[in-house]
Amino acid sequence: MKISILMIFIGGPDNREALAVAWRMAGHPGTRLSVVRMLLFDEAAKVDTSCRTEAQSILSVVLDSDMQNDLDDEYLNSFRLTAVNNNDSISYSEVDVHSGEDIPIVLNELRNFGCSLYI
Repeated sequence: MKISILMIFIGGPDNREALAVAWRMAGHPGTRLSVVRMLLFDEAAKVDTSCRTEAQSILSVVLDSDMQNDLDDEYLNSFRLTAVNNNDSISYSEVDVHSGEDIPIVLNELRNFGCSLYI
């Protein structure tokens, strides 16, 4: 029985944990894992600071976002070097997203992959 998994990676600790689970599932015979990272640019990447009232709080959100991006990059680089380069049943690609309206379009395109499981 063949199982195909599509993991959509946006970023953050929950996505890194989900990727760890998907990566582990991909270790089973007959399982194919495709990881698609959505890279957020322009208005899609803006940090919502509207509920923040103090400058220090806004700075904290921006710094945390930068730190999470660095952790995402580090984890995905490890994933790509370890898993993608050593396993033909695991693939990795990236999609640029520039606005909130692009997200449903990208998700609809990914749905056409016809996978058994979407994460």
